[in-house]
Amino acid sequence: MPIRIPFKVRSPFLSLIANGCTRAFSGRRYAGEEAGIALDWVRKFESRKLGREDVHLEFTRSSGPGGQNVNKVNTKVVIRCPLDSTPWIPVWCRENLRTLPAYVPSSRSIMVTSTRFRSQAQNVEDGLRKLHDTILSCIRGFIVNEPTEEQRQHVRNLEKKGKAKMRIEKERRGNVKSLRSRVRFDD
Repeated sequence: MPIRIPFKVRSPFLSLIANGCTRAFSGRRYAGEEAGIALDWVRKFESRKLGREDVHLEFTRSSGPGGQNVNKVNTKVVIRCPLDSTPWIPVWCRENLRTLPAYVPSSRSIMVTSTRFRSQAQNVEDGLRKLHDTILSCIRGFIVNEPTEEQRQHVRNLEKKGKAKMRIEKERRGNVKSLRSRVRFDD
């Protein structure tokens, strides 16, 4: 099913999305108009709270210290978020999510575990928060913010200073090396 974009498509990236293409954009950075779309999605996703219905939950017994509670109660939560069948994750960011260490290729999902609390309900909330933060940090890492004119000017000034400093250092090293040359006596 093609995704409907309500504005005129100018970029080849956006036209691929508009035409329903699921081509891999591994490690693709988003800049310009694409970054704007990605930032809009990030802002919406920041305010969205993941619920139990958005993911697959599994419960097992935790390991480590904790006495009988650890041995008897399934408090550890394993959260799996399948990338291919999750409608709230856009097609354009799925390939970048596949670069995460939490991605499990065999199930094509992101897997997060939580054993922080003794309570199952608290571990579920903690795991959902971890998943939410993981997705946000991954997508933010691929968004390139355009520098302002002031930042560009600052970089140009730093480059000029660096070149001048390098030139002075090269001249100094050249003088030191020229002093090492053989001394000629004109007799």
